[in-house]
Amino acid sequence: MDAGAPPDVALRNAATTGVKIQQIDAIVISHGHSDHAGALIEILKHIRGQTPVVAHPQVFSSKFKLNPNLKFVGLSFDKASVTAAGGVPLLARNTVRISRGAMTSGSD
Repeated sequence: MDAGAPPDVALRNAATTGVKIQQIDAIVISHGHSDHAGALIEILKHIRGQTPVVAHPQVFSSKFKLNPNLKFVGLSFDKASVTAAGGVPLLARNTVRISRGAMTSGSD
């Protein structure tokens, strides 16, 4: 669930907690902010295979926050970049079954 930023921190956290990146079967992105998905491309490169990436269709749209100045907080990559890194984007507004007993909630 999620692939936070920056890539070196996400990979170090995985190693520290015993997560074997190469054994990941799928990735679910909760929303398109860089702190939740910024390391996705690097993680996909470490998996070395076709990996489903489940997300809302608007995950790649521009996102900003105002506090007090306007700041970009969206993703620095697009769907094509995910595909090139070995991801298989599964973009859905509806619920998606991830595994037995686990599914996304959907937005509609």
